[in-house]
Amino acid sequence: MPMNPDLAPDIIPAAPFIHDEPQWRRPAALDRLAKGQSKTVVSRWRAVSSGVQEVTVESGDCHHTIGIALRHMDIALFLAGRPIHDGRVLPGMLQASGPGEKLRAIFRGAYDLLHLHLSRGLVTECLEQAEGHPHPGEIRLTDPRFSQDPIIERLAQSLLMAEDAGAVFGEIYAESVSIAIVTRLLGLRAGAGLPSARRGVAALPKWRVKRAVDYVEAHLGGPITLAELAGATGLTRMHFAAQFRIATGFRPHEYLLRKRIERARDLLLTSDASLVEIALSVGFQTQAHFTTVFKRFTGETPHRWRSAQQMRVGDGSGPRLVGAGYRSAARPSCESTILL
Repeated sequence: MPMNPDLAPDIIPAAPFIHDEPQWRRPAALDRLAKGQSKTVVSRWRAVSSGVQEVTVESGDCHHTIGIALRHMDIALFLAGRPIHDGRVLPGMLQASGPGEKLRAIFRGAYDLLHLHLSRGLVTECLEQAEGHPHPGEIRLTDPRFSQDPIIERLAQSLLMAEDAGAVFGEIYAESVSIAIVTRLLGLRAGAGLPSARRGVAALPKWRVKRAVDYVEAHLGGPITLAELAGATGLTRMHFAAQFRIATGFRPHEYLLRKRIERARDLLLTSDASLVEIALSVGFQTQAHFTTVFKRFTGETPHRWRSAQQMRVGDGSGPRLVGAGYRSAARPSCESTILL
């Protein structure tokens, strides 16, 4: 039976716990971290503008910030005047900055970012609990360049879903998810070769990075194992994987998939080859796997993406290099080898 509104107690709706950002990374609620009133503040920076916007921020001394992309974007990002990214950012990619760091960003077109502002005390507490001893020094959550982790992406989506549902106890929920994200980042740093709080792992030197990149470009149409890629740089698999991720912000497997999709996009634009031919020519062993990975990186299936690009050209009246340099590749062998 419906409750009589005259007899119902006053109900205060749950306040939104994802705050708007009038300025980049500067929600009004951020003062609560400095005053010790909260351990976490979650905010969102978004716009559908098609123009170019340049913004700067200097993080406060009391908090870390994790930015998680919620859509495809084109961004140039600078840390203390040094470029750390220039180009496309995919949904789910993240970037972390520490206390007192100065950032400058150039957004080219629409953007949508979720920001988690975490008190230094919360991050220190998570690290000390994980390592089992006090940690007096500075803590860096992760490399400042963009990287991607599917678990953190899903955790960020859970914050959005809770906000959309008007979750009660939103601040507690936001803090719990933020702790999970911090714990995940610290675990990745300790377990996958990122620098720990007490000992560092050197980044792969530029000349070794170039060898790895050149090897991928030369063998993109076939299977590439981690051992082969590491061997091209003169390192063991373990050392190569750790140093490559620090140097590029990507695991070798993730980097290889990105390059395969980049090549596939070129072929979709410049050839009339079928989707299965393109899939095989860039190293995928099935069209289904190619479609899954392509959609993860672009947000669309290869067929829809190609159709959308053709529509932009305008009924075939625009420039289109049909068949330029395309050659069908033989299907890679499915022998028992560990592929990247």
